[in-house]
Amino acid sequence: MIHLYLNIKNYLFKKKLAFELVENPANELSDVWSGDFKIGQKITEAKSPITEIENINSFNFIRDLKSFGTIKTRALTRKIVAFWIDKNTNLLSNAFEYSILGDRISILCMTYSWFAKSGTSEFQIKLLKSISQQLKIQEINYNKKYKNKNNANSIPILKSLIIGNIFLFNEINQINFYLKELENYANNMIIEDGGHSRRCPIKQFTMLRDLIEVRAATATINGVNTNDLHKIVNLMSSYFKLFCMPDNTFGYFNKGALINKEDVLQTKKRVRHSLKTFELASYSGYARISHKNLNLLTDVGNKNILNSNLTLGNKASLGAIELFYKKNKIITNLGDSKNSYKYNSNPLASSAAHSTLSIDDRNNIDVSGNRKLGFLKVKTSQNNTGSLVVIEHDGYKNSFGVHHIRTIFISKNGSDFRGEDQIKSFHNIGIIPNTAFIRFHISPLINIIKLQNGKILLKHKDGLISHFISSCKIVDVQDTVIFKNEVSENSKQIIIKFPVSEIRDLKILKCNWSFKFIN
Repeated sequence: MIHLYLNIKNYLFKKKLAFELVENPANELSDVWSGDFKIGQKITEAKSPITEIENINSFNFIRDLKSFGTIKTRALTRKIVAFWIDKNTNLLSNAFEYSILGDRISILCMTYSWFAKSGTSEFQIKLLKSISQQLKIQEINYNKKYKNKNNANSIPILKSLIIGNIFLFNEINQINFYLKELENYANNMIIEDGGHSRRCPIKQFTMLRDLIEVRAATATINGVNTNDLHKIVNLMSSYFKLFCMPDNTFGYFNKGALINKEDVLQTKKRVRHSLKTFELASYSGYARISHKNLNLLTDVGNKNILNSNLTLGNKASLGAIELFYKKNKIITNLGDSKNSYKYNSNPLASSAAHSTLSIDDRNNIDVSGNRKLGFLKVKTSQNNTGSLVVIEHDGYKNSFGVHHIRTIFISKNGSDFRGEDQIKSFHNIGIIPNTAFIRFHISPLINIIKLQNGKILLKHKDGLISHFISSCKIVDVQDTVIFKNEVSENSKQIIIKFPVSEIRDLKILKCNWSFKFIN
């Protein structure tokens, strides 16, 4: 084993950077994730392949090329990797940011046997030297910058340290040390129901995939104790399944729309868990009802998390729903785009962007974190007729002096979805509200037709039909836009205009609505 020393101009490195160089990897690893076949094909067939690679520093392009898998792709992968190593010598650049570095090290180690093993010895030495150097930088990141028991940023660092050490050195004591640290960090970030402490499904999903990678890398290594890792993955897997929709997409809550469908499918293959007909993740605040053809996901909230300092950036989505009939999405939320907004100005964080109730177009949760929830109660019930969820909160107490109570029911035969929104007066504080808007953002694949009898007909392009009715007479159909990553689609929304200006006199006002499906 050779020790190399490089002079590095970096405030983190007070001395020369010393790292070990190995002639051959200690272990060959198998990659757990596949890339995008179409992207791999596009890169392979391009006249200038590097120009077709998005975010080259992450090295996801290796998986894409591997997925395409022609004779040409291995050689092309080696050529691009060698080019990148020669070009990226400035360790202060963004290419060596800890999370990008964590993914890159893991991908290089887990795909090495596919593309590098068939290369020249000169290429292999160059690549092994680069991996060892990057691993040393990540070790410094862990020791000096991110050693914080409550910092989720340590997960990608520790992932790469574990996988890199298994691949290059197989130092069991060091691997066990980093593995124990990873388990401690994961336990600090994951709460009792398997959700993320920030109540964000995409953060939980990303962490779960990191832990699955580590589990795969450690599976055949003797002397490594992975019992706690398996327990964490199993707990997180049950929560992850809550958000897996019948069309293999992810629920559009808290950036779930940004998750690639193929990533969901691959992750499902790596976890074992079957959903019950009713699932409540009470610690993080989501519920799922699955009765035959109907699948409902709803945000029931969690007061402690919503009121904590961790939640800036959460969505004002209390009571929001997403509904599937068979494999077809019926009711959705507006989703997300990669465009960045400040938390208190993101229109996709508003209550109006979700299929829930808002009063005078104000948010039911203050996304800036200044207005706290004082009361939030969730009741559930299941019997031989179906499943019921009741959500009551005082998000509008200070503004209008009212509570909002949303009751949701799914019939056991999977053909009937009913709801009631109730506004209840509370101590006559705040200003008098005017109108509550009950929104149902509808999938772009559905055509909405208003009938003369007051019903609304929903016709899916694949032929399924449902009817919507409401006890409130003022029901509009308006335009909306559904966002998924960088793609936006025009669609429609059903809006019930629920007059609430008499709430001080009447004390309680109710609006009932229902979707009836023809099996």
